[in-house]
Amino acid sequence: MEPRIHYVRTPDRVNIAYTTYGSGGIPLVVLEPPHVSHLQREWDMPWNARNHKLDRLSAHRMVVRFDARGSGLSDRGVSDHSLEARVSDLVAVVDRLGLERFAIQAVRNASLVALKYAVDHPDRVSHLILEDGFARGLDFWDTPINRGLIALAEYVWEAFTECNARILWGWDHARETPMGPAGDVALRYAAYMRACINQGDFLAWATEELRVDLMDMLPYITAPALVCRPENALPRGHDRDAARRVAAGLPDCRFVVHTSAEGLEDAVNELLGDVPIAVPLADPAAVQGLRLLLFTDLEGHTEMMSRLGDSDGRAVLREHERLTREALARHGGHEVKAMGDGFLCSFASVQRAIECAIDLQRSMRELSLGRFGNETELRLRIGLNAGEPVAEADDLFGTAVIAAARIAARAAGGQVLVADVVRQLLAGKGFLFHDTGEHDLKGLEEPIRLWELRWET
Repeated sequence: MEPRIHYVRTPDRVNIAYTTYGSGGIPLVVLEPPHVSHLQREWDMPWNARNHKLDRLSAHRMVVRFDARGSGLSDRGVSDHSLEARVSDLVAVVDRLGLERFAIQAVRNASLVALKYAVDHPDRVSHLILEDGFARGLDFWDTPINRGLIALAEYVWEAFTECNARILWGWDHARETPMGPAGDVALRYAAYMRACINQGDFLAWATEELRVDLMDMLPYITAPALVCRPENALPRGHDRDAARRVAAGLPDCRFVVHTSAEGLEDAVNELLGDVPIAVPLADPAAVQGLRLLLFTDLEGHTEMMSRLGDSDGRAVLREHERLTREALARHGGHEVKAMGDGFLCSFASVQRAIECAIDLQRSMRELSLGRFGNETELRLRIGLNAGEPVAEADDLFGTAVIAAARIAARAAGGQVLVADVVRQLLAGKGFLFHDTGEHDLKGLEEPIRLWELRWET
């Protein structure tokens, strides 16, 4: 996957390169340490596992990557490498993308940026994932190996990169690895590091990071967190117990020792809960038999855009999209397609579909009250039907789909209407409905009895 590079400028006029992969789900910002971050070169290296990691992470969600100041395709030779400045890089990128709430996955040194951002912006971080992370610069830099490496970096830059690579990949040049002989891999890694960062930026960054200590801030981070440590990590020179201390300091944290990249990604998916439980729609078997079809429509979309303007109106729509996708992830629904101010969704379970509808209405009411102070400003129409749709490519067709759309159009803002077949399937499950009578719906031969779900009780 060839990344498409964009730029954003920080308040101190540093140009930061960023890119995105995938769509949907909970947005995930992946932070790498600056000395191994290069948005373009990391995809040119077949031995680099990072591209495979990003491919897998972005299969179900939007993933954001950027090169921090002084590294990769971002501006080099910058004067400020403080933690506050590096946090401002993250702020600039997520603000440019309009991400109101997102998860952060940070690797080793980048954990400091993630932790500081989570302290400063608790309302915007939905989840925090730290890979082999630490909260004090001393835990990384003030060890025998790294003290020696910093001294070497100050005087012989190329030798430092090669020595660092040998520590990672071993000193037996002939030892075979999945990427080839260890000696060849180490040389390629050293060249990659020199492409990621220059000597001056590296030393300035390391000096600033050595002073950072965020341990006292950990109890104030409220986002659900996952701290991971590889069981068989290559020697990295830093305190291997630092990750456990971070996990112990975070109020809502799970600590995992993983044995593979796939194991780590499973833990991340479990934490975020945004990987669809339903079988992918592209699989014909996913739509064989009965499906629950949920249509949503944001009432007064055109008027809202006119009243708020393009920028603020689009921000509201992004919140609507985020809330919908998070609800689908929680209830095992599949997003068939988004239509600007609404969604067509598919479920294998009638109960999970109706619970998702209730979740959506409550979330939209909370959003409206929070943004406008008035729950009538943002109102969602929801219609549900059951049937056997026809799958074609990544879309659904047929009478059952048409009926679901017509039912949603008949609903008022804040209302959930369901076809009689849906109500019958939910019999005995504790949901309350009001009979609204039979309705003639455009495109359907016979009237359909519709029921209003009493979701506010």
